[in-house]
Order: sequence, then structure tokens, then C-alpha cells
Amino acid sequence: MTCQIRAVVLYGKQPDQMEILPFELGKLSIVTGDSRTGKTSIATITDYCLRLVP
Repeated sequence: MTCQIRAVVLYGKQPDQMEILPFELGKLSIVTGDSRTGKTSIATITDYCLRLVP
């Protein structure tokens, strides 16, 4: 059995602040960006959510 992530949805403090980070299933996704732009936060959020999966 494999587990794949379709997308990560990030919500801001305001109702209209939402960012969807889609991933292609079956492919390697690499998150890149400048320093202090949230790459580590995405990894931390993903790790937390996967711990909730039985």
C-alpha cells in the first residue's frame, strides 16, 4: 500500500487567504524557494497530518 499526497491546502488568518499546493500523483515533487518562505512549514504540516493516518 502506498500513500500519496494530492495537495496541501494552507489557510491564512483571513477567510480569503488560501493557497493550494497541488502535487502530481506518481511523480516526485520538489518544493523550492527562497530562504524563509515556508518550505520547512510545509514539511512540518505534512508530517503532522500523516501522523493522524492510522
